[in-house]
Amino acid sequence: MSVLFADLQQRQNEAIEFIKGKTNALMKKWTFNLNAAGSQTIDLAGNFIYVYSSTDETSNIDIQISRKDADIDTFNLVKQLGFIHPFDKLHVSWTAQTGHTLTVIIGNLAPELMGIIDNRSPTSQILSDILEELRGNTTAGNFNTVQISSGAGGTQIVAANTDRKSLVIQNMPAGTGNLYLGFDNTLSATKCFACLQPGASWTIDDYRGAVFGLQTVNLDRAAYGEAV
Repeated sequence: MSVLFADLQQRQNEAIEFIKGKTNALMKKWTFNLNAAGSQTIDLAGNFIYVYSSTDETSNIDIQISRKDADIDTFNLVKQLGFIHPFDKLHVSWTAQTGHTLTVIIGNLAPELMGIIDNRSPTSQILSDILEELRGNTTAGNFNTVQISSGAGGTQIVAANTDRKSLVIQNMPAGTGNLYLGFDNTLSATKCFACLQPGASWTIDDYRGAVFGLQTVNLDRAAYGEAV
C-alpha cells in the first residue's frame, strides 16, 4: 500500500469517527416558498450553505450571517452558489417571485469535510443550447420581400429577433441596382458590411439584431428569410 493511499485512508477513517453517532454533525435541507416576499431566521449554527435546487436560475434569496443589522453585509444566493463561513444563525429574506421555490443545504461539519459535487445543469444546458443552434428548427420562419429606399439611412429589412437561428437576404434578380447592408439607419454606400449585386445573397447564423438595406435604384426589392 502506498504511503499516499494509506494517508488518505487514515484521514477518511478519522473523518468517519469524527461524525459517527453525533447529532450535531448535521446536513440539513431547507426549502423556501418565494411566492410572496418574506423573511425567516434559521436558528442553526454551521459553516456551510449552498443553494441545492431552485425553480430556475433567477430564483434567489438574501442572506445575513449571524446578525441582522445595517453593519452586516447581505449576500444574494442563487442556484449552484454557496459559501463556507461559520455562523450561529442565518437571516434569510426574499422578494416576491411567483411560482418559485429554492432549497438550500446547510452544514455544520468542519469545512474540509463538507463539499458539493454538481455537474448537472451548466454543462448539459450549454450543450443543449449549442445542439439546438446547430441543428436549427423545423418551425416555419419569417420570409418576405421589401421595397428598399435609396434615401439616407435606407430601409429596415428585418427587425431584431432573439429567437432567430439564421438569416438570409437576397438582392432580387429583377432589380438593376446594388443593395448595401448595414446594422442601423446610419447605413450608406460608404458605410456598410456588404454590397449585393442583383441576384446575390448574404447569410448569417450568429446575429439576432436588425438589418437595414440601401438600394442604388429606389424601391428595388430585397428578399429575406429567417429561421426561428
